Amino acid sequence: MTTPVEKSTPPPSGGGRDLIAKIFGFVRLPQAWIEHRWTPIVMMLVIGAVWSMLLTRGNRFDPQAFVVGEIAPLTIRSTSQLVIEDLEASEQAREKAAASVVPLVDYLETMPADLQQRTVAALAILRAAVELNDEVKLQVEQALGKPLDADTLKQLYDVRNDLQFENILRDAIGLMAQTRVASEPKSWTAAYPNGVAVRSNAGGSSQKLAPEGYRTILSVAETREFLTNRIQSLYGEAPAKQRKLVTTLVKLLVQPNMLPNPVETENARLAAREAVKPVYFQLKPGEVIVRSGERITPAHSKQLAGLNREQSRFQDYTGTLAKTMLLMLAVVILTPYSRQPAWRNLGHPQDLLLMLVLTSIVLIVIQTGRNLTEPLVLAVPNLPREAILLLMLFATVGMIFRLFFRPRNAVHIAVAFALALALFVAPTQLILPYSLLGGIVGIQFLKHSKRRSQFYRAGMVVGLVQSAVWMAYGIVEPSISIPEMFKALPFAFAGGLIASVLASTLMPLCELIGRYVSEIRLLEMTQDDQPLLKWLHLNAPGTYAHSLAVARLAETAAERIGADELLTRVGAYYHDIGKGYWPSYFVENQRYDNPHDKLKPQLSSRVIIAHVTHGAELARKNNIPPVIVDFILEHHGTSRVEYFFRQAQEKDADKLSTDDTTFRYPGPKPRSKETALVMLADVVESATRTLENPTADRIAAFVSRLIERIYAEDQLDEAPLTLHDLSTAKEAFTDVLTGMYHHRVDYPLGLKPGNIKPVDAQSA
Repeated sequence: MTTPVEKSTPPPSGGGRDLIAKIFGFVRLPQAWIEHRWTPIVMMLVIGAVWSMLLTRGNRFDPQAFVVGEIAPLTIRSTSQLVIEDLEASEQAREKAAASVVPLVDYLETMPADLQQRTVAALAILRAAVELNDEVKLQVEQALGKPLDADTLKQLYDVRNDLQFENILRDAIGLMAQTRVASEPKSWTAAYPNGVAVRSNAGGSSQKLAPEGYRTILSVAETREFLTNRIQSLYGEAPAKQRKLVTTLVKLLVQPNMLPNPVETENARLAAREAVKPVYFQLKPGEVIVRSGERITPAHSKQLAGLNREQSRFQDYTGTLAKTMLLMLAVVILTPYSRQPAWRNLGHPQDLLLMLVLTSIVLIVIQTGRNLTEPLVLAVPNLPREAILLLMLFATVGMIFRLFFRPRNAVHIAVAFALALALFVAPTQLILPYSLLGGIVGIQFLKHSKRRSQFYRAGMVVGLVQSAVWMAYGIVEPSISIPEMFKALPFAFAGGLIASVLASTLMPLCELIGRYVSEIRLLEMTQDDQPLLKWLHLNAPGTYAHSLAVARLAETAAERIGADELLTRVGAYYHDIGKGYWPSYFVENQRYDNPHDKLKPQLSSRVIIAHVTHGAELARKNNIPPVIVDFILEHHGTSRVEYFFRQAQEKDADKLSTDDTTFRYPGPKPRSKETALVMLADVVESATRTLENPTADRIAAFVSRLIERIYAEDQLDEAPLTLHDLSTAKEAFTDVLTGMYHHRVDYPLGLKPGNIKPVDAQSA
C-alpha cells in the first residue's frame, strides 16, 4: 500500500496556553466518575458543603493575646447578631441581691412555756420517787434538759409537794417571755450591720429588726441578772429558801431564744441570686469590637471574652451544621442539571466541576477582599460597617455563568449562590436582594457578550442596581443615618464594576476547565490571524474558501431556526482543518494532477477520511475548545465516501459490494443542531458547485434532494432537528446559494471562464 508523501506541517500549538491547559487538566473528572449516575448528586452536595466552609468566616482568636492596657494585635468584629451575657455585671447584680437578704433569726416565743412544762414534768418524777437515787436524778435531768448538782436536787425533792413553790417557779420562768436572749448580742452590730429578720416560731412570719434594736437583746448573763432582780422584787414575801431555789433553777434554765439560722439565710440568698436575670449586651453583625493597634480597655476585654464564649459553644457548631445541610439541599434542588446534549446546557459532571471551581475562586476572592479592605474601610470616619460588604463581588457568579450557559441556567445558579450568601453573611435583609438582583441584572446585560466593553457596561448597570438596593436598606434600617448611607453609596457602585472585572478575568480560566466557550472566545477564533486558520489559508486555500462558504450557509440557517449562529460559523471555519495536512488530495485545492489517480480506492478513501481524525487531533493540540472539535468529528457523521466506494466496486465488485466499512467515516453522527447544520451545508456547498445552470428553482430542487438523501441515510437521527427546522434550513441554503450563483451577463471580448467540472466525490 502506497502512502501519500505530500504533507504540510501544521503550526505549533500555543506554548503558554498549552501549559495552562495541562495544569488544569488535573481538575478534570475521571471518566469512571463521569459515567456514574450518582456523580452529579454527590458533586452538588460537595458544592454546598464547600460553599458553607468558605462562607463560615472564621473569627476565632486567642483571648489571652488581648490584655487590658496592651495594643490589640488584630481587628476583631462580630460575625453575626449576638446577645452575650455580661458575666461581670450579672455577678455584681447577683451579689447585690444576695447582700440585700438580711440574716434570719428565729425568735422562740414558746420557750418559757416549754420550760414550764419541763419543770412540771421534773416535779412529777420527784413526787413519784420513793427516794433519791441515780436513776431518779437522770430522769429529772432529762426532763429539765439540764444537769443538776446533788444539793439542788435534794432541795427540789424536799419541795416537790409544795404547790406554792411550784406556782412561783412557773411564774418566774414565765418572766423569760419578757426578754430577748442571744448568746453574743454585742457582736451583732458588726456581724449583721444591715439588721436581721426576726421570725416568730408561732406564725412563721418575719419582721426586720434594725441594728439599733440590738440594744433590746440581752446576753445570757444579763438575762440571769435581770431575772434574779425580778424574782427578788416580785416574790419578796416568799420564804428566802424558796426564792433562792427558784432563782437557782431559773438561772439554770435560761438559754437564748434569739437563734440565728445560717442555713435558711444561705438558702434565701441563693434564691435571691437565682431570681436575678442575667445582664446581656448585644453585638450587631460585623460590629467592630476592637481595632488593630487600638489600646484594649476593660470594656473591650469584656466583649472579647463574651464573643469567645459564644464562638466556643456547641450551639454555634450545630447552627452552622444546620445551615450547611439546608444549603446542600438547596443546591441539589436549584442546580439546573439535565443530561441533555444541548449547547450551553448544564448537563455534564464536568460542568458541575466548573461550578465548584469557579464559585470557590469567587468566594475566596470575596473573603480575602473582606480581610484586605476592612482596615481601609474602618479608617474612614462615619462609614457604616456594611460598606465592606458592598464592595464584595456577589454578582460575579451569575455574570460568569451567563457567558457559558443559558440565561435560565445562570439565573438558577445565581439564586442558589444568593441563598448561600444570605445564610452565612449578615445582614440577610441586605445581602439577599443585593446579591440576587445584582446577579440577575448582570446575567441580563451579558446576554450577548461579543465585546469586552459589554462587561463594563454590565458592571455599571449592576452597580446602579446595587446602589438602589443599598439606599432602600439604608432608609429602612434605623441604625444607618442618611449621611452614612450616601457616604457608602460609591462602594455599592464600585462593587458592581469590580464584579464585572472579575468575571472578565475569570472567563479565560473557565474556558480551560469547562466544556464551553464564551462568545468573545468564539469571535477571536474567527479572526484571520488565528494560527490554524492562517495555516489552512496558506496551505489549502480552496478548503479555506470552501469553509467560509459553508460558514455562510450554516450560519444563515442557524439564525433562522434559532440555533447558535456564532457557534455554527466558528464550527464551519474549523470543520475541515484536517485537510491542511495533505491539501492536494482534495479537489478544491487541486490545480493540475490528481494524486488519487496513482492510488487504490481503499487508500484514497483513507486519505479522505483521515482529514477528520487528523483535524480533531490538530485542534486538540492547539487547544481548540471541545465543542468545536465536535464539528470536525461529526460533520460527516458515519456517511460513506461514495466516489471511491463505487470506484472500488467497479474494480472488484464481488468483494466490496456488501462491505463498505473501509469507506465510511468513523463518526459520531451530529448530536446538536449546529453540527447537523454544518454537515448539511458542507454537502450542499460541495455538490452545488457541480450544478450546471444554477437557477433558483434548480438550486432549490437540488438542495432538497441532497438533504432528503442525508435524512434517509439516518445521519440526522441523533440531532435535535425537527422537520420544520429542515424545511427552514432548505430555504436558507437556497437563498444563500442563489445569491452566490446568480445569473451573470456575458463578459466582453469573450472572456468567460471555462467550464471546469470538479469531481464531486473528492470534495467530500
